[in-house]
Amino acid sequence: MIHPSTELRFIGTDVGFGVFATAEIPPGTLVWVLDPFDRVFEPEEVDALPLPLRAVVERGSFLDPSGRRIFCWDHGRQVNHSCDPNCLELGVSFEIAARTIRIGEELTCDYGSIGVLLPFECRCGVPQCRGWVEDAAAAGDDPQEPTLSELWALADAVSQPLLPFAAPDPQGAERLADLQRRRRNRRRRERRRERHTFERRGAPVEPVSRRRRSPVDILPASADPSAPPSAGVAP
Repeated sequence: MIHPSTELRFIGTDVGFGVFATAEIPPGTLVWVLDPFDRVFEPEEVDALPLPLRAVVERGSFLDPSGRRIFCWDHGRQVNHSCDPNCLELGVSFEIAARTIRIGEELTCDYGSIGVLLPFECRCGVPQCRGWVEDAAAAGDDPQEPTLSELWALADAVSQPLLPFAAPDPQGAERLADLQRRRRNRRRRERRRERHTFERRGAPVEPVSRRRRSPVDILPASADPSAPPSAGVAP
């Protein structure tokens, strides 16, 4: 599932469509997660498809390390390649924002990190363009790893609207559990800081439910607290 603050736009006949941000997305945000609607094809399943369907799957999917194809059900499959991407692969279950993605900016990833069967000429046009797109693992190149560790450290501090929909693989499940634990711990720390700040400003007021209630506490909203019980206080 692609981040909800995105939309599909037509770029041109040479590129086709692309995915663009409709709101600012901070670094460390999960911009895509593997969810139950995404289809995972075994190699033999792809081979058994009629040629037109096989072409659709091969064009709109990416390869995991075991050779399976992950076919995204939404416009996540329209994310284009860049040699200077603003989204990085985090295993086969997540893509994470590598830097702040501005409103109207196209979301891009490095196809070399998501499995390329055959190298092809790159036309992304960025100054860092490598000229060719090839499988990073086969080339022995993994420049993303230090950056990914830094980005993952930010993930518990930013909004994660895709988190409830994630259905990751086993490795991704470990990452997901780690992120959920860190977010719970962060919320606890924030609540403790808020409570400490409140107590420094003055003694906290004990909730009504935890102190002895006076007759005023149980008066109807329309009742006059100064009136005698016969004026409307329930017996």
